[in-house]
Amino acid sequence: MITGKKIGRENSKQKILFNPIGMSIHDVSEAHRVYLNAKQLCIGSDLSLWENPHWL
Repeated sequence: MITGKKIGRENSKQKILFNPIGMSIHDVSEAHRVYLNAKQLCIGSDLSLWENPHWL
């Protein structure tokens, strides 16, 4: 019960289904939009995340 208006489950036999599939594409598309906007405005910093990536 988060808001106090309705309880989530009334007994232990009731299940709560969570399906996180599909939302990450929204994160990626928004990050791309922010990147392109920053690039156009010439703002931001390049980050070196790995000096020697393990896959090279």
